[in-house]
Amino acid sequence: MDPCRNRPTGGCRILRPFGRCLSWFLLVSLVLFPVWLYAAEPQPAPLNPAFIRYQQRQAMGKSIENGLRYTFGHVPSPVDLSHAQKAQAVVSTYSGALPTSYDLRKQGKVTAVRDQGSCGSCWTFGAYGSLESYLLPNETWDFSEKDMNDNHGFDLAPCGGGNSVMATAYLARWSGPLKESDVPYSYGSYAPQKHVQKVVFIPATPYTFTEIKQAVMTYGGVDATIYIDTSAAYYNATTHAYYYPGKADTNHDITIVGWDDTYSKTNFPTQPPGNGAFIIRNSYGTSFGEGGYFYLSYYDTYAGYNCWAFHNAESTTNYIDKYEYDPLGWVGSYGFDSTTGWGANIFQAVSSNPLAAVAFYALEGNTTYQIYVYTGVSSGKPRSGTLALSQSGVLSEVGYHTIPLNQPVSLKQGEWFSIVISFTTPTFGYPVACEWPLSGYSSKATSSAGQSFLSANGSTWQDVSASKSRINVCIKAFTKATSVDCITKWVMDNPATGAINQTELKDINCIFNGVEALVPDAVYPPTQTLLVDSLAYRFYTSSLAYLAAWKSGAVKIFYLGPLSGNCPLDLGTIETLKPIVCIP
Repeated sequence: MDPCRNRPTGGCRILRPFGRCLSWFLLVSLVLFPVWLYAAEPQPAPLNPAFIRYQQRQAMGKSIENGLRYTFGHVPSPVDLSHAQKAQAVVSTYSGALPTSYDLRKQGKVTAVRDQGSCGSCWTFGAYGSLESYLLPNETWDFSEKDMNDNHGFDLAPCGGGNSVMATAYLARWSGPLKESDVPYSYGSYAPQKHVQKVVFIPATPYTFTEIKQAVMTYGGVDATIYIDTSAAYYNATTHAYYYPGKADTNHDITIVGWDDTYSKTNFPTQPPGNGAFIIRNSYGTSFGEGGYFYLSYYDTYAGYNCWAFHNAESTTNYIDKYEYDPLGWVGSYGFDSTTGWGANIFQAVSSNPLAAVAFYALEGNTTYQIYVYTGVSSGKPRSGTLALSQSGVLSEVGYHTIPLNQPVSLKQGEWFSIVISFTTPTFGYPVACEWPLSGYSSKATSSAGQSFLSANGSTWQDVSASKSRINVCIKAFTKATSVDCITKWVMDNPATGAINQTELKDINCIFNGVEALVPDAVYPPTQTLLVDSLAYRFYTSSLAYLAAWKSGAVKIFYLGPLSGNCPLDLGTIETLKPIVCIP
């Protein structure tokens, strides 16, 4: 039907030429300006309202202490996790009914109470309270809160506060954990003692807190956030019981180390609606509470709020190379008004070590991911080159996860490769975690063109690292060596005595910090032997290589010879040395 029928003739005579011109204009536009210019723009998720209020208070010159007796230190993250507060499954080995009470102190799974003093660093004590508890009773550690407090990399000054997401970023980039003896809190460069490859957020069912209890029983202490005011209205100094029913924003990080469902409500100065309390390890020293511990009512405004589990600590030899553009981690979330979003990073291989794992953040429980690895990638095109691997999975827990690849991906030193991931959340419309410079928080974040990309559909990509917002996608990659530990080969001749066959020390290709170097005609005292269960570590100057091995504190040093290769200087104490990795 003629659209001009029954209309004034003059009007149609004007519109028809205009319509033809408009059609030609659109056609020419599509030819001259590619479709990607009109692609949907990625949008950031709204900031955490508590973070916005914090910034407003800072602008008004109000400190995080708010004039209260003790120093605190919790600063809200800009990441709004309100969408993730609904209960989710916790990966737990515990099954069956939960006990009415449980105390990690009785299980030998808490380290000594620490004292943050006048420093706003409770967030570091909360994180390490969880991590150290996880490692007990098999390993006892005292990690340095001072190093995390001083070198987190964010805009906040040392003792100026922080949060669990900041702690995760610090650990995920392998800046720590360092030993307390290396960097004592009382006020160089030291090697991390562990690689933390997973940190998860634990929402909980109010008043029963099943998820938190399962995490405590299975792994250890849980980092949590509360509002604390130790005045008599909220804290009973005799029973060491605390209950706050108000609406002030959180200001303090603590560690949940147990619970008592029958703890009487009459112990609290302001009586809560019911019985029950968490057992809390605080960071005010042993003079506070019951030797540094107190009870937090299940009915406290923030009981079970903003809980994070630092329940992963792997050997520092788990991976060799780390690829990342997001040292400050998850600053916020991006999406395309859809529960599906794509993120990608293009990296240049610094060695020929094969790719072994990928790490990223799941922003909602039961996030589905699809990982694609491409090699030989062209600049600005994350899905070019050769598809080397594809694998998928589902993550039940919100947080930072490392996913081992189903098979290693071969890399050539100097080549460009990409990690491309499709994220699909059940309900959240901003499924991709990103880092960017946020004033007053992460303004030191940097990016360069060609690093990070976002896409609504996996085919049309936007280089967000070159955008005005200078975004980097929170995707990391890790490599492993295709080799075996030297000590396994060297002791196999005589397992009874562990004697080393000298000929096996000749012409062995060893990898030092990812750089291959030849160890020719190694020499050592022929009377020296290594026991089968000894540990062997390497250390070196800029030109000479050594092997150190010990058992029960008896250290033996073996000179391996000069290095052929450019190996960096890495001398240190025996405790900080890294294992030798040799090609069999």
